[in-house]
Amino acid sequence: MDIKDIIYIGQTKAIIVQFYNEEKTECEVVYMDHKGMAINEDAALNGEKWEFKIQKPCGGYADNNTRLSPFVQMLKSKKY
Repeated sequence: MDIKDIIYIGQTKAIIVQFYNEEKTECEVVYMDHKGMAINEDAALNGEKWEFKIQKPCGGYADNNTRLSPFVQMLKSKKY
């Protein structure tokens, strides 16, 4: 597992932006929401599946963050 890899959080396809620990069990991801907006949010590995760290919407608009632009472009390119 590495940066730019795809993970699934439920049915949501997300790209890993950065890891928060050496075990690579907590990370920041970017994904497209049901409205087609790019969202960044934190995720954690719970056993063998990924979950959002907070179960209610709490992410930011990744389109508004230049640091996340390469990841947003990857999602929008349909390669991922």
